[in-house]
Amino acid sequence: RRIEMYIDNDTLNAIIGANRDNALICIFTKLLWHTGARLVEVLDTVPMNISLSNNRIRINNRRKRTREHEYYREIDIPQDLIEELTIFIKNNKIKKDEKIFKFTPKTAINYIHIACNNAGLEEKITPKMFRYSFAQNRIMMGVDDFELSYLLGNTDIKKTILYRNLILGKHIA
Repeated sequence: RRIEMYIDNDTLNAIIGANRDNALICIFTKLLWHTGARLVEVLDTVPMNISLSNNRIRINNRRKRTREHEYYREIDIPQDLIEELTIFIKNNKIKKDEKIFKFTPKTAINYIHIACNNAGLEEKITPKMFRYSFAQNRIMMGVDDFELSYLLGNTDIKKTILYRNLILGKHIA
């Protein structure tokens, strides 16, 4: 198996540029890119999980959640994205415990496809590709497997090692 497509900065900027009049699509796309979160984790984002003081976002980890405990990871995001989120939340009067994105995963996938079509991209880009790209960027930055596992919210280090091997093009049986 191999990862089919890496979303580079130029592709991301093309998507954002072609959709700059749609703050919802831009912010959603940037969160996927900058957090490596699963689609449903981004959809679960609420304003109280955004830290303005240290440019971090708390991602509730769907894989580790139990009835008794919420597990989360904190991920650094750029200051300009924090500012965009803050403005979007204020303009849309989103309460601190209310979901920022009020649509289903299927609608989110459709939004990504529309955004890519607007950018003139022929490739079929999926939310999972943003996650792979996040992982690849971190690997290229020298992040070790344990840190990457935390950032991705993986419960098993073997999954993270699989990502690394796929990204580095190593043969997977």
